[in-house]
Amino acid sequence: MAEGRTRNPKRPSPALTPRAALRCVRGLPEATDRAQDITNVRNLELEQAQQISLRENLKAKNKPPQSVRQSNHRLRLLCHEETKEREIMRGLIVDYAGVLDGTDEDQRRWRNLLAAAKKNGVGTVILSNDPGGLGAAPIRELETNGVVDKVLLSGELGVEKPEEAAFQAAADAIDLPMRDCVLVDDSILNVRGAVEAGLVGVYYQQFDRAVVEIVGLFGLEGEF
Repeated sequence: MAEGRTRNPKRPSPALTPRAALRCVRGLPEATDRAQDITNVRNLELEQAQQISLRENLKAKNKPPQSVRQSNHRLRLLCHEETKEREIMRGLIVDYAGVLDGTDEDQRRWRNLLAAAKKNGVGTVILSNDPGGLGAAPIRELETNGVVDKVLLSGELGVEKPEEAAFQAAADAIDLPMRDCVLVDDSILNVRGAVEAGLVGVYYQQFDRAVVEIVGLFGLEGEF
């Protein structure tokens, strides 16, 4: 990318598809200094599509799921090689509803991933638009039990995603600038808001897809 080049992106309408919104992410002026980093991560989309195709083919042939795990491992190795040539992120901010509250298997894998991130020195925060109160006890327990460093609820913060102040509060909770943090969220509007605030956004649809991006952004190793 040429030095000093600026872009004047058009503001997308709220009815963006996930793929169109991610294209918009690349053009944001706030991300200019790290556009190549984000582009490298987004380039993994092709490999992810190939992974999904492989999974479907294996189902049709009744082959064991271990083959799919081996494919995941190859993609993670690719992510790890890319991180050697770019900055490693230091803060992982994760939504709760729609992300961490999935199936028992997904929850187990998330716990393993979060534990590996913390062991690697990554600050971890749950940032939820939950109103708080007694109903939020299961979310707060993730901080109490040491699964994450901090739990922030919009009902208690007074601001909610995709407001920049919500992302700033999450970054402040782990003593990091927003530009060193990644948001994982199942709302494309929240992801877009995070990128506009200077974070890297990962649009969450299923664990197998998101984990490929996350391990690459944080330089993590292992099976999750």
